[in-house]
Formats: sequence, C-alpha cells, structure tokens
Amino acid sequence: MAEQTSEIKSLHPGMFFKKEDIRRFRDNCKKDAIAAEILHRIRNDADKAMKSPLPQWSARWEFDTGSIGQLNLGAVATEAFRFVTATALLYLLEGNEQYARKAVDITLTYCSFDFWTSPRFFIDYRLPWRGTLETRIICQIAACCYDWLYDFMSFEERDRIRFCLAYKGVQPLIQDWADSYTRLPLISHNKPWGNWWSVSIGGAGIGALALLGEHPLAERWLKLCKEGIEWFFNFEGASVPKVDPELYQEPEGTYYPQNFDSQGGYYEGLNYLEGVLVNMFLFTEPYKNIMGEDLFSPDLMRKVCDFILYNSVKVNGSMRGINFDDCRAGFANSATVTSLLASKLRHEGMQWYFKSSRNNFNDKSLFGFMELPAFTLIWYDPDLEASDPQNPQPVKVYPSVGWASMRSGWGGGDVMLGLKCGATAGHAHPDAGSFVLYYKEKCLVMDAGCCGYEMPEQNQYYQNSIAHNVALVYGKGQTKRLPGEIKSHAGVGECAMVCANAAAPYEGMLDRFNRRVLFLDRKYYVILDELESKEASAFEWLLHFDGKLENTDKGFLVTQDDARLLAKFIEPEQFLYHLEKGYRPMHEDLSALQTAEEKHACLEEIDYLRLKPAVPANRQAFVTVLYPHSSGDTLPVIRSIRNGECHGVEIDRGSAVEIAVFNTGESSLSIASSAGVIETDAKAAGIVFRKASGPACGTGGCSCEVASFVMESGSYLKFNGKELYRIPVKETVAYSFHKA
Repeated sequence: MAEQTSEIKSLHPGMFFKKEDIRRFRDNCKKDAIAAEILHRIRNDADKAMKSPLPQWSARWEFDTGSIGQLNLGAVATEAFRFVTATALLYLLEGNEQYARKAVDITLTYCSFDFWTSPRFFIDYRLPWRGTLETRIICQIAACCYDWLYDFMSFEERDRIRFCLAYKGVQPLIQDWADSYTRLPLISHNKPWGNWWSVSIGGAGIGALALLGEHPLAERWLKLCKEGIEWFFNFEGASVPKVDPELYQEPEGTYYPQNFDSQGGYYEGLNYLEGVLVNMFLFTEPYKNIMGEDLFSPDLMRKVCDFILYNSVKVNGSMRGINFDDCRAGFANSATVTSLLASKLRHEGMQWYFKSSRNNFNDKSLFGFMELPAFTLIWYDPDLEASDPQNPQPVKVYPSVGWASMRSGWGGGDVMLGLKCGATAGHAHPDAGSFVLYYKEKCLVMDAGCCGYEMPEQNQYYQNSIAHNVALVYGKGQTKRLPGEIKSHAGVGECAMVCANAAAPYEGMLDRFNRRVLFLDRKYYVILDELESKEASAFEWLLHFDGKLENTDKGFLVTQDDARLLAKFIEPEQFLYHLEKGYRPMHEDLSALQTAEEKHACLEEIDYLRLKPAVPANRQAFVTVLYPHSSGDTLPVIRSIRNGECHGVEIDRGSAVEIAVFNTGESSLSIASSAGVIETDAKAAGIVFRKASGPACGTGGCSCEVASFVMESGSYLKFNGKELYRIPVKETVAYSFHKA
C-alpha cells in the first residue's frame, strides 16, 4: 500500500487528541491529585508491559480460561490493549522511546498472527465466525498504536499495521456484522440483540477511522459502522423466530427487549452496559474528532447516567452497582466511562460517582479490564465540580428493561431496594420479580450475580431461579424465554409503589404472580404477593440474605455489623421454612488470568431461606415487611389486618403509622385497622398516617391524620367514612397532603 506522506502524517495523532493536547494532560497531572493517581496507574501498566513477554499464538484458545495453562485470546488481548495505550501515552507524555518501542512490538506481534479470531470460532460453530470480540480488541490495539505512534514508527511498520488492521480486523468484522450483503445468517448477527453487536461494530469503526484517507474502502466501512451503531441504539426489540437450533441456542419465541428503554435503562445490566459504553465511546469520540459529527446522544446519555446512579449504592465508601444479570459481585462502572460521561455532559453527579470510586482503581474484584487508564486521563476534566445526587424520586422505573429503584438517598444511612421484572433472555436471568436491599452501605438482601461462564455452577445455580428472590412452584422456577413486566408505579412524598407481573416466565405453571412493593415513609418496604395456579401447588418464597440470620419473636432478623433487617412474614399465617445452601456472589480476581479450577476454589457456600405455606393451595397471598434498622433502634409494632380476601399489615412506629393493604378478590376493599377503617376500590394501597398527641393505636380514640398515600388501579380512597380522594377512572396514583 502506497504511503501518503505529509498530508496524512499531519493527521496523527488525531483520533482522541492532538499533539497540542499533551501539554494539558501533563498540567492536569501536576495540579490534580486524581489525575496524578491515574498517571500512576498508567505507569504501573507500562512497567508491567515492559516486563511481560510478547503475546504468542495458541493453536486452541479456550472459551474462557479453561484448563491449566490455556488462556483466552480475548483476555490476553484486553491486557495488551492496556499495555499498548499505557506505553504509547507515556511515551507521548515523557518521551521515553522504550515505551513506544514496546507498544509497537506488541502490535506487530498480533500482526504476525494468521487471523485475529480464536480457532474455536472456526471449529466449534457450524458457520465459522471471522470477526469476534477478540478481533475487536486487536483492532483497538492496532488503531491506537497506529494513530498515537505514527511519527515514531518506520514506513514498514506503518504499512504492516495498516494492512493487518484492514484485512485481519476491520474487514472480517464488517463482513460478519455490519454489511447486510455478507452478514452471517445467524440470529445474533441479523439484529442488534445485545452488546456483542455494538462492541464488534464499534471495534470495526475505530479501525476504519484509523485508515480513513489511507484505504479505499475505509469510507464505506465507516458508513456501515455508523448505520450499525445507530440501529443498535434504536432497536425496538423482537422475538426469536423458528431457526435451526444448531445456528442459535435460544428457543423460538424468546423475547429480547429494546437495548435502551425510554428512561436510559439497559436490559443486560450494568456490567454489559459498561462494555457497550466503553466500546461505543472508543468509536464515537474519534468519529466526532475526525468527521465532525457527534454520534453521542446527550439526551439518551443523561438518562443512562440516571440509570447508573439510581442502580448504584455506596458500599464501604465506594460505589457499587446492583449485580442483576451476568454481573460480578463488587461491580462498579469504570472511571473510563464515568469520566467521559461527566466531562461531555458537564454532569456533576457523574463526576461525584467518578470521584466516589477512586478506591476502585486497585480493586482486584472489579472488571478492571474495562477501566482503561490512558483514556480515563484523556477524558477526565479536573475542573468540573462534583455534586452528590439529592432528593431522589421515591420510585424510579425503567419500563422496557423492567428495573425499578426505590431509595431514600445516596448517603451512608439511606435505604435502597432494587427490583427487576423484565427480560429473562441472554445475559438476563430467570429472575422476574427479584429484588435486592441495601442499608447503611450493606447489602442485606442480595442477588447471586454470576460466576465464570465456563463453570457448571453458572447454569446450575447462578442462572437459575433458585439463586434469586422469587417464588417457586413445586421447586421449579422460571425459564429463560418470556419476560416479566412492570405494570404500574407511582410515588410522592412518603409513599411509593411498584407493581410487577412476573407470571409469564413460569411458562404456564402460574396463572398469576403479581408482586407489589410499597416504600413507606422512605424508610422500609412491604411486599404484597399474589400467586395463582390452576391446581393446588406448593408455592415457595425465597429470601437470599447476607449476614447472620435469627428467627426471633419479632420475625427473622438479618444482622451485618450495625445494619439490620427485620423480615416479618404476615401472610401466610402458618408456614414452614428451612435453610438451603447456595453460593455467595463471586468476587473474582479479574486482575489475573485464572483457570476454571482456580475459579471454582473461590466459590463460597451460603445459606438462603425457603418459606412455604403449611398447606398447598391454588391461590396464595404473601405479605412481608422488610424493616431496615440499626442496633438499638426501637422496632415497630406490626399487626396483621384482614377482612375476607383483603390482606394487610399495620406498622405502628409511635409517631407514625403505615398501613399496606391489597385485595385478592373482585369487590372493593374495606378493612379495619387500629387507626380507622379504610375503603377503596384499588387493588392495593399504602397509607402513611401522622399521629397527634393522644392514645396509642389499638387502645381506642387514636387520632391519626393521613399524610400521603399510594394506590394501584383505584378511583377513590376513604378513611373513617371521609372521602380523601376520587377520580373518574381507575389509575395508579400517589398523593401527599402536605409539601413533600
């Protein structure tokens, strides 16, 4: 390929920064402590690279890490990407040519490989894959080395990298994924069903940008990548058609929702959102710099920031994400992602997240390979103020992906419950209706997350309903095909509710599974469950707790340091329970390559609670109070209230009383509590009362005033005969009688 000299040479570096930006990076490291920390991390990666041997080809790269001594090309290349970007950027910052030489040598070694795909994709698949996640990573390596070290390399080195990037990297990815004329006839390749699509096409895009003006097909490749990424972000969801099972493993009818919903939720969870964003930014940022068009959608990304914030908590002083789906324990969105979101959007909350995750830089249990320190330094803006989020919505719902967050705040003493009732396919789990609960920076009700994909426990336990806080029917759970849904939600002031329909994933075992979660006084939660099957069934209710469990006269008590959770089961009145062994969320050391045997040794057994009614029935109500508190706190008086098919609970906390009720029948609800008589045509309601000085509830003459309420599918609410609220049609609403 002929060298185009001065005109092209002047464009490099230009994908992520220009030569004049190097001084700004140096100045940031001198004036800002966090930038200096990032530089220290870059130096550590560079020093490790200098001591590491060059990569070697293997005739059989394993799926994950497999047997002892056999590594995964993707994992090896990911580490190499850190090495190349660290050594190349350090050379530009400090001028040490040994670093540049190492980056070029690593890249040229990959150029010596016959192809940038594991042979397993030619051997294990009926239709060979030419472009994969591994191909994408090596494209990123070659593109950054070519752009950042263009002036350092010789003519022959540039020519070699340019040729291999085009024909071993970009073209195979384009042919397999982006070009409708050559795209593989596989379900995974024909529609943008999830992260693999965006990651692979994004990898081709960065390679095409590096070759723009230097390869005759680069402009066409770039157009296809742009169209593919836009389709990914606008994909509206679809069901898997009937296909040859050898070509696709998901059964016919498996539903994949839109990738991003209207509120910015991503259905594969926070871990895979991270992978999507990292690889998207590695394409969209240089595309903007070179082409002048910003593919980054500010409106969507602001919503994504909220999705990250609403589904993350502080644990022991550092941010951690809810580990729904295939997400490891201890996960946090990387500094690479949060620094760019903060700086591009001028998002002070995301800057707070970024700065609240400083301790994560060296945490071995995180997805460290998704934090690319060189890009963190490039994108970090030390001049942007950080501001912690304030005044959260009492319930925040991501409707298409089926996530809901109910929290009091982001501080050390706040509570948070995350609910999931959406897709069960792909990296999502069969866990519609499951929830987690955090209090005082402790996870008291947990999700199992995942383990190594090659480990048998991944399918036998982690991707099974028994690993989640759902219901079982005769010991059986959900399938990975049909989704649950969040039917309705409302919240204001001290009251919030979310109603989820989790019946569909049980594939006919259940005619009804409605799970309603009430958030009362922004302090605690009441779960109202309604299950129905065609014949008498042995329903089970699962609770995966983390901490010491005691069965006390107040209820089950979970203790973890000073954080405590009272789990009080109101319905059924008589139940059986036992503890069963499961696995703790896996804290995998992702800073090192581990074999399957080494990973298995990291598994830790842990108890979880299985509770069932004493007598099987075809209809069953479960009413559960989850009351977080600290040691020494006065626990409330909790009373069961019931009237026929109206079930409820009254929680008397002295100065306030809350009542949660729901109706499994067809007539309107009328139920008497110590505070008074409640009447409504709603399916469920939660009411917060404030008590004036006077007799305690239950002693007669109680003086309670309604402060706020929430009701599902109702048109009126009465208390002691007084109409508090009426509307013409039934709706799910929340109302406060004073300023929230």
